Amino acid sequence: MSLSEIRDQINQLDSLLDEAESIRDTRRRAELLATATRGAIRGIDVLLRSEWLYRVPLQVENREAWAAIADDEAIARAFIAAECRLLADMGVRPEAVARIRRRLEIVLTEPVADADPRELTRRLVELRDSLEADLVELKQTLETQLNALDDRETTRRFRRRLVGCLEVLGGGAICGANGVLGVVGAPVTGGLSAAGAAISGAAGAGVISDGLGRAQN
Repeated sequence: MSLSEIRDQINQLDSLLDEAESIRDTRRRAELLATATRGAIRGIDVLLRSEWLYRVPLQVENREAWAAIADDEAIARAFIAAECRLLADMGVRPEAVARIRRRLEIVLTEPVADADPRELTRRLVELRDSLEADLVELKQTLETQLNALDDRETTRRFRRRLVGCLEVLGGGAICGANGVLGVVGAPVTGGLSAAGAAISGAAGAGVISDGLGRAQN
């Protein structure tokens, strides 16, 4: 997987979402969301070509290490900070890192589960198909309506899916970086223990799974 491609799509998505949220021109908003949707599709395609997707990122023996981090507030903060430093060092925008940080905080409060690569792949393909349908809808809206996206609920649906995509790509960046750097003893830990490094990929998979849930609801 090209981490630079994932980084670029994360940054583009975050920037476009911020701009779309701040403008009142509904036609311009539809154009921005269409551009963001095309970028999200490209990002999902990169994940689907990734080697790490076909390996189970969390093994059963890591459950105790996960619980040890999740149950200690100070260690959890250090772990999340290390993951966020990893993203920042890759060149991810601070605003996007903040979005992914919030998802990491949620993931660490949830019971850990094995991440089945086949299931993640299936859900990513479904998400890509949904994005392609969104893009068709946005194009039709722009072609047939002078004031596109007047409906707030429709706008929220597009935006929610794209925020979920950003989280999916952020989790993919974490998993991909673990694959590139190696897990135990690699800089990804930011000085955390080997146990912390061992579950970094699991945290990334958790962010992907949660992002998929947000994008597909």
